[in-house]
Amino acid sequence: MRTWSGYLGFLLFVLLLFFFTDAYVFFLLGVLFFCLPLFSLLLFRLQTRHLQIELQAGNDTCQIRLHAPSPLGSPLIHLQLDTYNHFTQERAAHTLSLTEDTDHRFSEIAMGVIDIQGVQALAKDALGLFCWRRPIEANIQLLHVPAPMAAVSGEPLLQGGQKQAGSWQDTHEVRAYQPGDSLRWIHHKLSYKSGRLMVRAFENDTHPHVILFLDLSASLTQNEATIALYQGACAALLKDGVRCTVRWYSEERSCSCSVSDPYQLHASLHQILAAPCAHSAHIPPQARSLGEGLYLLEPSGGDGHDTAVA
Repeated sequence: MRTWSGYLGFLLFVLLLFFFTDAYVFFLLGVLFFCLPLFSLLLFRLQTRHLQIELQAGNDTCQIRLHAPSPLGSPLIHLQLDTYNHFTQERAAHTLSLTEDTDHRFSEIAMGVIDIQGVQALAKDALGLFCWRRPIEANIQLLHVPAPMAAVSGEPLLQGGQKQAGSWQDTHEVRAYQPGDSLRWIHHKLSYKSGRLMVRAFENDTHPHVILFLDLSASLTQNEATIALYQGACAALLKDGVRCTVRWYSEERSCSCSVSDPYQLHASLHQILAAPCAHSAHIPPQARSLGEGLYLLEPSGGDGHDTAVA
């Protein structure tokens, strides 16, 4: 309304100048400013006639796509979005200005799993006299994580965190006794039923395995450093052929996740940051600090059982 008032006021001023001065130049200016809104409206209608806006989840970015834009180009669009961070439980409103396809990264938002809800798109013509408003029905989710902290070989992590060669897992089969088998692994119940000696045949664990614990009860800055260190350390371990189990506390419960490849590392990050962060530290026994809030849990015993997080 103010734009129209100002524009009509200026047009009236030009016409008054023409009336009092009878100058031809003011007549031309009056005609120009009288017809200019019509040209602006025509151009604006052509630009927005088939314009559609779509939100897509990219690699840590919100991809904003303008479908079927006019050959005349797109007007300046103000896109309103609402965000919710599952990790910090924070809500925020954002307004993005764009004229073409854009990949926007919400760098001002803390790490976490982010729900992005489209609200509406607003555009105006070049003179600001006409408005184009459309609701945006889109709800996408992004995983926003800090850059991984560079880590060298996982050998330092394996010291004390790897199962010793020749240790045994609980997974086993049963077979007939053979000379040289340890009497320790005789399956007494099955031997009694079958009438011959039967022994357990355990699978030898030849794959190194470490258990990592994340303390996410500190400040947001420290938690981001912990996640960055976890990404770098876990990536280095996977590169060295080491399987990982990561444990942490969310606001409600104790959580655990196995990681044996880069895809599972990404999935573990999503699982960690999709729940509210913990408010108090729970450092398990037999934990060795690796820096920031990342700890290594020492396996115990020769039967493959790991130290429980308590």
